[in-house]
Amino acid sequence: SYLPDASWLNSSERVYPLTFDPTLEASVSDMMNCVSYQYSPGVAQAMMNSNYALKVGLVEQYTNAYLNTYIWFEPVETSYPEINLDYYEISGVYLRLTKQTSAGNPTLVSRQVASTASASAPNEHTSGTVLGSVTFNWQTVMEFPLSTDHYYTENTQPKYVISSSSGMGQYVTFYNYGNSAGTNPALVVQYRPKSLEGKYVLKNGSLYLLSTNESISTNVYGVAAASTIANGDFYNCEWTFTLDASTHSYIISPAFDPQLCLREYYGSVVLATIDSTLGNPYWYIEVDADGTNLSIVNANSQKKLYLSGTSARLSEASSTTENCTFALTRTYQGVYTFENVGQHKYLYVNNGLNYDHTNIVLANQSETLAGKADPFAFRVVFDTTTNAHRIMPIASSNGRYRAVTVYKETQTAIYDRNPESTEDTGFSYTQTAGDVRLNDPFENTYSTYNISTVQVDGETRYIFTVSDAPTLVLTGTSTEVSRFTVDNKVENTTNVIAQTISQTSSTNQQWRLVPYEHSLHDALYSDVERYYGTVALENPFGANGRTLVMTSDYGNRIKGYYETESDLHEGLDLRTGGAIDLISPTGGRVALIHDSTSGAGGRYVVFETNQNSYDGRSIYVVYMHLSKVEISSNPDAMNPYKLGVSGRSGFGEQEYAYYGHHLHYGIFVADSNKTSFQNNSVSEWNSAPLNPHFFYDMDGQNVTFDGRIEHLDNYYAVG
Repeated sequence: SYLPDASWLNSSERVYPLTFDPTLEASVSDMMNCVSYQYSPGVAQAMMNSNYALKVGLVEQYTNAYLNTYIWFEPVETSYPEINLDYYEISGVYLRLTKQTSAGNPTLVSRQVASTASASAPNEHTSGTVLGSVTFNWQTVMEFPLSTDHYYTENTQPKYVISSSSGMGQYVTFYNYGNSAGTNPALVVQYRPKSLEGKYVLKNGSLYLLSTNESISTNVYGVAAASTIANGDFYNCEWTFTLDASTHSYIISPAFDPQLCLREYYGSVVLATIDSTLGNPYWYIEVDADGTNLSIVNANSQKKLYLSGTSARLSEASSTTENCTFALTRTYQGVYTFENVGQHKYLYVNNGLNYDHTNIVLANQSETLAGKADPFAFRVVFDTTTNAHRIMPIASSNGRYRAVTVYKETQTAIYDRNPESTEDTGFSYTQTAGDVRLNDPFENTYSTYNISTVQVDGETRYIFTVSDAPTLVLTGTSTEVSRFTVDNKVENTTNVIAQTISQTSSTNQQWRLVPYEHSLHDALYSDVERYYGTVALENPFGANGRTLVMTSDYGNRIKGYYETESDLHEGLDLRTGGAIDLISPTGGRVALIHDSTSGAGGRYVVFETNQNSYDGRSIYVVYMHLSKVEISSNPDAMNPYKLGVSGRSGFGEQEYAYYGHHLHYGIFVADSNKTSFQNNSVSEWNSAPLNPHFFYDMDGQNVTFDGRIEHLDNYYAVG
């Protein structure tokens, strides 16, 4: 593959010398050897003499007879130069010839003829597909258009005829190879960078190019490289490539803010606004011979981007090739609904999410969503370990805990509800090869997927192939499988399965991905999530308090000592390990105190933070199951302060035997300065809840998960 350089950026073309003399070796001067024929009626004669001129038209010969001459253009034992079509596209291919002599003003026509056509056939100059015509008009250099099909298909080598459509005595003679400097025939290949749709990550070894997510200072962002990136939706590692047609190069912008772009600035690499005058914003991609690695080259300095330590720099004389080499991988990160094209149903999470035996099913979106937490929404996450993608339901830790996993072989597992008990509380269940279920990604047993796309009637459809089992593809083909429900009954359900590619139909392995909207705010889920990611809520156990250990997640769950109940949990249960102080997550005001053990929440406090929601209302929090409500005296509304002490109150008991010590931490949206709230069953924290994972990120490791909490009587129960 040809590697473009600075001169190509200015000219957008490459010129390859040709010879039409078959007596010359094809390897001479790295030329492409071609054959030309001169035709008399019924006879084709190859040009065999060195430097023989190429003639097109009706030429007067010594006998005063007019011979019809034209060029048969057929490369011999070589093909046109290859272009890396992952990053470039062909804009034109031409045969460039220089005039030697002429008579009249002939019109010359370029035709592509069939690959089976014979050069000796006398009618080839009038058959085939017309690619273009050129009127001589006394210009010195003429370019004849050729087909570009051979760059995009596996067709055999094309053949062409350059002929004249003018009358007697009108002809042009062109220089062949070796006549004089600058007049040799040439194949001209014009090509340009390909438009790169979507988002990409740039990885050099273990380092990723990333943009620091900080405020603009003097119109510049910082740019750095990180040696490790948490497996999650890391927006600041994603980049977009916008083609600039005037310079044949790219403007590279962080995906989270297209108004910024990567710039070369006095030997450094910075981010600045698109309209900034700082440095040069134009870059091109230089691909190695096998197309597996590439460099990002600045169009002005011709220096290559490379990563070193914690910074992004431009190459110097001491830079090694490895430092400047990147893997460019397209990412599809976001939150979507998955519609199967063949089945016209959607990927769906049913029942609780606590344990690994939950299956993924296909369902109609018209099915009731009552008591569900975004069961149709799935997060697609780029996995840095495999350079592939995970699929994770929003209903499980906001798409950061359970992963959609394919069983590659049939196996039976024992699910033990209470590993600390001597009672036999477990049961066995069997997963069949191809079944799709939820699994814990931190156990490294989850599946990752290579994503490819197909275009059907202008629509983009997605295909998900298991990365470590490339013959398995996620498909919507339905099958009846056995699954345990929350009441321990075995039922049949339509399950999403994975099949070998040869067994699937084309539409059943295709999915439509539609960006998911947040139901509370009527906006894209990713936009709402990004906003709340900038809202600072501190540790409810205090700035230096214990680590947040989640014992029960937000969303639909199976609960109870025997896990036979199901409910929608509008908050996180956090382990406390005993009675500890609870601190408000921000400054603000106490909106409601329920200093009674009655009800499932026991003693609780509702607190209005000093932070605004996505729609401009207030963000409230509720702390439940307190052993004591204890508001700090003379609280400073600008800073966090004490609200009470954790416990396990509820259902009229100071210490409810069913609960272990924990904090139920709910977050919800309501109007500002609210003083009255509905009763607990239809309260605002039930009707307008926010997922706490918007504010407390499992990927950032400030929340960890343990599915069971310690009971005071030394056995375990779900919180």
